[in-house]
Amino acid sequence: MKPIENPPPNENLIEAFREHQENTIQDSWTLEIETELEQESNRWIADIPSIPGVVVYGSSGANKDEAIAYVKALAFEIIADRIRHNEEFQHIRTISFVMSESLPDPSPEFN
Repeated sequence: MKPIENPPPNENLIEAFREHQENTIQDSWTLEIETELEQESNRWIADIPSIPGVVVYGSSGANKDEAIAYVKALAFEIIADRIRHNEEFQHIRTISFVMSESLPDPSPEFN
């Protein structure tokens, strides 16, 4: 019995597959930030659920913007570390942040 030979590769099919891969790779990433005021300590908590462990607490009495700035910085540090170690995010060119729907900031505005 003669062994079955694989047919030669179809170059058009290979090229179409490569194009499909390139078109399906996500080159931008939108990260949703969730915030919550911890009533007992009067501290804002900011979280990016799509990156496990990216949760920060603002200092006592601080405004929500501080917690948001800290959580963004932490997200960038984790992403940079993973890129350095070739773990993931190599294809990401753009990162943006959006706020999830949350309760309005109850602290007064001081201008």
